[in-house]
Amino acid sequence: MTFDLAAANYTLSGLRPFPVAVTTVHEGRANGLISLSAGAAAIVPEAPRVTISLTKYNLTHDLVLNSGAFVMHLLAATPEPALEASFDVQESTIFVADVVGAERLRAGERLRIGPAWEKLPKEWIERYEANHVPQLESARRNRGLTE
Repeated sequence: MTFDLAAANYTLSGLRPFPVAVTTVHEGRANGLISLSAGAAAIVPEAPRVTISLTKYNLTHDLVLNSGAFVMHLLAATPEPALEASFDVQESTIFVADVVGAERLRAGERLRIGPAWEKLPKEWIERYEANHVPQLESARRNRGLTE
């Protein structure tokens, strides 16, 4: 079997269509980020759980790990819990959390990453790309992909 990186990226990008904001607070310090790795983690309807994957490079990762709590915010397409476990996957930690509160603030479609990216100002994209370089370097080191 061959490894076609373009095919892998195409497939994986289709698995994460909904960006979510993740926020947390620990010892008076608050932080948040946008994650493309949120998902449902339980099949028991009366005890919902979610997963998020946060790269270890980000402060939000450490605050979630230390506080044991985070808030996941689904983002609207148009403008207007306690942790149970975590799993170390080298460059990221996957957190599994019980859902302890949920509220739908408005009806409408959820934001998808493609349309969201298209609406960002050029300066924000440039800043993201510059900040993403050290994050990728850290992830590659954590996975043993660099010398």
